[in-house]
Amino acid sequence: MRRIDFVGLGGFDLSLKYQSDLEFCTRAFEIKKLSSHYVPRVWVRMRLGGVSTGAWLTRIKGNWESYIALRRLGLKRDPVSFFVIKFGRKLPQLFRRKQFLVDKLNNGSSGSR
Repeated sequence: MRRIDFVGLGGFDLSLKYQSDLEFCTRAFEIKKLSSHYVPRVWVRMRLGGVSTGAWLTRIKGNWESYIALRRLGLKRDPVSFFVIKFGRKLPQLFRRKQFLVDKLNNGSSGSR
């Protein structure tokens, strides 16, 4: 993203504790219709952990915040289908995380991937 576009969008909404990135990307690509391009290269490798991937209560708060952020942007979503779809997409990650932790314990590795 070009700096002029980032500045024009007003940056991240820091009042959002869990979903400022989702709100920013939605504003950029859904509301302002900025274009994106696929780059077949890894620039950042995200690891498990962080504020939004902690305990279940934290995950629920984060998902609620994403729903509220989308509503603030004027994107109407049915709350039931929103949460069913969002949690449905996250379930495979949960199972991969559990398998990763089991493998880490069995191998005694440092866990770097």
